[in-house]
Amino acid sequence: MAMTERVARLRAESLAATPTLSAERAMLMTAFYRQERGLTSAPMCRALAFQHLMEHKTIYIGDGELIVGEKGPAPKAAPTYPELCCHTLEDLDILNSREKIAFAVSPETRQLYEQEIIPCWRGRTMRELIFAEMTDEWKAAYEAGIFTEFMEQRSPGHTVLDDKIYRKGMLDFKADIERALAELDDLNDPTAYARQEQLKAMAICADALIRFARRHAEKARELAQEEHDPQRRQETDYFPLARRGSVTPARGGPPAHRASGSRAGGALYPFSTDTRRLLHLTELNADAILQPVRICPGSVRCLLFLLRQDHRTEDMCAAFCSLSAAIPRWPTCMS
Repeated sequence: MAMTERVARLRAESLAATPTLSAERAMLMTAFYRQERGLTSAPMCRALAFQHLMEHKTIYIGDGELIVGEKGPAPKAAPTYPELCCHTLEDLDILNSREKIAFAVSPETRQLYEQEIIPCWRGRTMRELIFAEMTDEWKAAYEAGIFTEFMEQRSPGHTVLDDKIYRKGMLDFKADIERALAELDDLNDPTAYARQEQLKAMAICADALIRFARRHAEKARELAQEEHDPQRRQETDYFPLARRGSVTPARGGPPAHRASGSRAGGALYPFSTDTRRLLHLTELNADAILQPVRICPGSVRCLLFLLRQDHRTEDMCAAFCSLSAAIPRWPTCMS
C-alpha cells in the first residue's frame, strides 16, 4: 500500500525533529512533592501526583495528525523522572553531547535542574533509597558491571498491561474497585486499610486518565474552532464529537478471533463497527488513519487501551486522542 501524503509528511517531520530533553514533567512532580502531604499514604500520594500530571501536562496535537499524543510537551521531547532517578548536571551534559541519540538540553532546562529539580530530590529518589539498603558486596558487583539494575531508573510495572486492556475501560476498572472496596473486612483483616488505600489510589488514577483523554478532546475542539481549512476542521472536530454519541460500550468479537495469533487483528475487531461509525472513517479515509498503526504494531496495544479507558462509546474519541505513543512520530514501539 502506498504511503499517503499526510503520513509521508508526518514521517518526514518526525525524522527531521531533534530529540530534546524536557523538564516539564520533572517540574510538575517537583512542584507537587514540595507540597505538604501530611499523613497521606504512599499509594494515595503517588495517585495524586499522577492526577496532577494528567491535569497539567501540555496537550499537543500536531497539524495533520489524526492519532495524537506525546510523552512530552512536543514531538521527540523526552520527559524525565526525578522521583525515580534524578539526572545530575553531568548526566545532562552527556545526554546533550553524546554521539548516538543525543537529547538536546537547553540552557533553561539545565538551569531548572540546577536550581529547582536537583536540590529538591537530593536524597529522596527511589534509586537512592534502594541503593541505601543494598550491601557493600552488591554495590561492588554493580560498580564492576557484573549486572545492571534495570529498576533503578524505571518504575515497577511500566510495561505491564495484560489482556484486561482489550476488555475493560476505566469505568470498568472503577466498578471493579468499588466492588473490592465493598468486600473489605475492616474488623478481621489487618491489611484492610492498606488495601483500601491502594484501591482508592487506583480509582484516582482511572479518573486521571479519563480527564487526560478529555483534555485532548477539549484541545481538538479549540483547534477546530480556529481552523480555516474545511477538511482539517472536520478532522479535528471529530475527536470530541463522541461526547454527543451513544453510551453503549463497544463490545463483541468472536472469541476465536480475539484469541487468534494476530493480537492486533483480534483486538481491533470489537472496535471495528462502533469506531468506524463514530469517527466516520469512510469520509476521513480509514487507510490514512490506520496506515501508521500498521507501521508500529506495538502502538496498536496503546491505542486499544486508550480507546477503552472511558468504557463508553461516547468517550472513545476523547480516549482515541490521548494515545501516549504518537504515531508515526515515535519509531520505538512498546513490545
